Amino acid sequence: MGLDITYYKGPLFKIENQTPETLGEDFYDVACDNGWLVPSNHNGFSRHAPLDIGVPYETQGAWSFRAGSYSSYNRYRERLCLLFVEVDTRVVWDNQDKYRGKPFFEQIDFGDNEDTIGPEVCAKLARDYEEHRDQAVEAWGQGDYALQTYDQFLLAFKVAGESGGAVDYH
Repeated sequence: MGLDITYYKGPLFKIENQTPETLGEDFYDVACDNGWLVPSNHNGFSRHAPLDIGVPYETQGAWSFRAGSYSSYNRYRERLCLLFVEVDTRVVWDNQDKYRGKPFFEQIDFGDNEDTIGPEVCAKLARDYEEHRDQAVEAWGQGDYALQTYDQFLLAFKVAGESGGAVDYH
């Protein structure tokens, strides 16, 4: 079991007069294959704005990657936090107001499963990833797992952020 990331190119359009229930029991299983997204907020992090939770959206394309096992993703997030915020993730989680606005805050202070990051936060995270890539290369070096993961998230947030799309953790 691991953390899968799907990123959606926008613009996103609501599928009118539909809910996941009316689209059928298998909706969630086939949503990505059909270019649909149903934003979720299972962890309550509120990173989905301006998308409506539980409403199906048609996308302009969808791509996925495996961010690793949950433990390896959390190690990546820890490395991201230590390098760019210079504290442990738990410090950020316990002091959100102090670290809000810092690079990668919205990803560091975000659940690791079944949640959606909407276009506004994707655009901010894309800027963070682009602005800090040289520092990541210098710290981690080419070929490092963390840098490979960094580049996958950079692409995901850039595609979603520039087009009005979204990134879904599942």
